[in-house]
Amino acid sequence: MRDRGLLFGFSFGVAISFAVDDFALWIAIGMALGVIFDSYF
Repeated sequence: MRDRGLLFGFSFGVAISFAVDDFALWIAIGMALGVIFDSYF
């Protein structure tokens, strides 16, 4: 189920990056959160 967390993280990153205009940074943070999310759930 690792892909689910990455997809979640990517979507999260894209959503926030539209709000704060720092696309790459927030996608990276979102991906990291997705990986962390997957390792716990």
